[in-house]
Amino acid sequence: MCTVSWWRRAGQLSLRFNRDEQWGRAVAEQPGLREGNLIWPKDPQGGGTWICVDRRGTVHCVLNHYDAEMPVPPLNPQSRGKLPLLSAEHAGVPISDWLSPEPFPPFHLFRIPLQGELSQVIWDGRCVETRTSHPDLTLWTTSGWNVHEVVVARASLFEKMLEERGLSEETLTAFHFAFDTENPGRWPCMNRGDARTVSYSEIRVNKDEICFEYTPIGRGAQMTRASRTKICQPLIK
Repeated sequence: MCTVSWWRRAGQLSLRFNRDEQWGRAVAEQPGLREGNLIWPKDPQGGGTWICVDRRGTVHCVLNHYDAEMPVPPLNPQSRGKLPLLSAEHAGVPISDWLSPEPFPPFHLFRIPLQGELSQVIWDGRCVETRTSHPDLTLWTTSGWNVHEVVVARASLFEKMLEERGLSEETLTAFHFAFDTENPGRWPCMNRGDARTVSYSEIRVNKDEICFEYTPIGRGAQMTRASRTKICQPLIK
């Protein structure tokens, strides 16, 4: 139940990530410069993260693969929150060369660099698929509720906002903050009976600097930026 979008152009990367979680999930620790010289927020329940950025400006993030039909769940499942950190640890190596997906529930793992080829690895519980071709403007979203309806609704909203407002940082941010009052579980900022959007992350990278801005979301239906955290670090070239 998450939404990620990114825009790469002219030596810049801007990426936004809405994390959706169950109401009872422990509150994440705000991002910091942690082990491995990575910037990431920590999930205390699993010990990992859903997103991190390394000092070379590559973002590593994971989304649940809800519509996969895993034949047999792993006996001792591992937290998918380990995957972005493993991807960053092996940043110079293709994901397929080190990944052993069997202990993990189904997922989409993304590795998005400032420039060059990006990677998406899809594990559906049966087989691994690797994709390396995505437009420099990309939206990806998943949902554990009414999957097809939600994915189509968010993609349609994305295209509509781009058409009406034009492509800009402001348009992309507004998309991630969009809330549908008539169907609160449908748009990127969601609030259902069992789950809600718990945080908004925005990562911007240019040739000199990485900035990670993080906004935890309160229990109300609307996002606010009152308690945001922003960390900036020089890019290692």
